[in-house]
This record gives sequence, C-alpha cells and structure tokens, in this order.
Amino acid sequence: MERLEFYTSKKKSILLLIASLIFVAIGIWVPTENGKEVLYKYLLIILFGFGTIVALLRIFRPKAELVLDSKGIILNPKHSEASLIAWEEIIEIKKRKQFRQATMITIFVKDAKAFIEREPSSMKRTAMRTDLKLIGTPFCIVTSAIDISPDKLLEKLNFYLEKHNS
Repeated sequence: MERLEFYTSKKKSILLLIASLIFVAIGIWVPTENGKEVLYKYLLIILFGFGTIVALLRIFRPKAELVLDSKGIILNPKHSEASLIAWEEIIEIKKRKQFRQATMITIFVKDAKAFIEREPSSMKRTAMRTDLKLIGTPFCIVTSAIDISPDKLLEKLNFYLEKHNS
C-alpha cells in the first residue's frame, strides 16, 4: 500500500507568520516608561520572534507531521524513531471534539504503557502519561495543524487500519 504523508497547513503557517510579525512590531514600537514594561516588551519580541521563525520554517522547509504506511502510523516522524504505532497494536481510532471546536483524532492501543516507556524523550513521556490519564490514550493528533480535514483523516486512518488488520 502506498505511503501517505501529511504536512502542516501552509495557510495556517502564513497566518501564524502574520500574527507573529504584528506582535513583534507592537513590541518594537510600543513606548515603555518603567522596568516592568521593558520586560514585557522584550518578552513579547522574543516569544513572537520565535513564532515567526517557526512559521517561516513550516512554510519554506515543510516536514511531514504524520505518515501512514504498511507498517503503521508514524506521528511526528522528525522527532522520534519510537513514534511508529504498528497497525497490529491499534485497537480503535476515534474523532474527538475538544476545546472550543478543536478536533483531535485519538488512537487507542493495546499496551499504552509500553509505548510510553519506550519513548526516549522524558518530556514526551510526561506528555504521553498526561494524555493517557486525561483522554485514555497516549496518542492524539490535533487536526487543526494538518492540511486535511478531520473527517477525511479519520476515514484514511480507518481504511488503513482495516486493510492491515484483516
């Protein structure tokens, strides 16, 4: 079966770039009178300057955020080699509405704790444990950043799951 790669949305990256540039400009041009205001000004410039860099990287050097192939699902392939979820390990894939209409795709696996323990990044392990407690699985895909609708993504995920688990 073919390999499908999903990238971050260029449209949303451009919106992030515009918003970040606006806030950097505000940080530069807003006059300051005391030390506290200066601190806020520099924090604004640094935070949204970082957002500008992230947006530019997403626009000019796009990388896959999600990969589907015959082996399984790879979440954030650029971040971790341990991120492969084999089709045989997946119990169910569901769509879930979250905070203010944001949609997530949740992937329920047979042995969630084993996936968490083999994750090399301690920060990611902590996030996975939190997800497991809050939503019942360490794996969720926030669909707002990916350049495909949640329904189409769920359809493709379930198609691949059925094809490789039958």
